[in-house]
Amino acid sequence: MKPFNQLRTYAKAKLLFDLFPEESKKSVEFVKSEAEAFQRNPIIIGEFQTEAFWKEVAQSILKSIEYSGRRLYKSQAFADQLFDGIFAMFTIHCLKAYIMLPDIKYTRFSTAVELFF
Repeated sequence: MKPFNQLRTYAKAKLLFDLFPEESKKSVEFVKSEAEAFQRNPIIIGEFQTEAFWKEVAQSILKSIEYSGRRLYKSQAFADQLFDGIFAMFTIHCLKAYIMLPDIKYTRFSTAVELFF
């Protein structure tokens, strides 16, 4: 295994899932609900894109989640589908929102998300 500081986002996502499979499954549902919310009311993530762009990304993530179905509950598919290219930026945004939920905020999973991303 590479040193942590040399891991790419995809590898960190796979490791996160391997360490916390149950929480990762719950986070997929949260990403899905956030993508649905973006469809109704998109916001800009970062500085370089438009609301229309993020709405399109959210729509693509929803399609990917629907297409992948239960396969997303395996680390390889989780990383492949949700942490590929610009999807990674959206998913990381969602994970950072997810770990702020009261039931999640002070868990090992939230610490891992903060460390990894």
